[in-house]
Amino acid sequence: MEPFGRDAWELPGGHPEIEEEPVDAATRELAEETGVEAKPADLRLLSVVHSTHRELHYNMITYVVDYEETEGSVIPGEEARDVKFWPLERIFSSPAETRQIDRRVLQLSFDR
Repeated sequence: MEPFGRDAWELPGGHPEIEEEPVDAATRELAEETGVEAKPADLRLLSVVHSTHRELHYNMITYVVDYEETEGSVIPGEEARDVKFWPLERIFSSPAETRQIDRRVLQLSFDR
């Protein structure tokens, strides 16, 4: 997705609501930000990264889903100017267009 106020594309994401499971948060964020719906059972855990940034500790949990396992129309949510599904090859050949962290996460998916 291409968020407002940023010059790079990024993966949909966010944080869980209180008592929400991470996989449920991932499906909710996907639907809110892209219009695409997936069942939690169709998501596969890709990675869990523990990190600290400016004295904040967080876990970045990344899931992947095959586009064929989703439903709905690809439309930008309230946080995005545009939403697109790109071939991985384009993302890696045009690094200035995507955030470095997202390229690293996608490389993990590509390597699987």
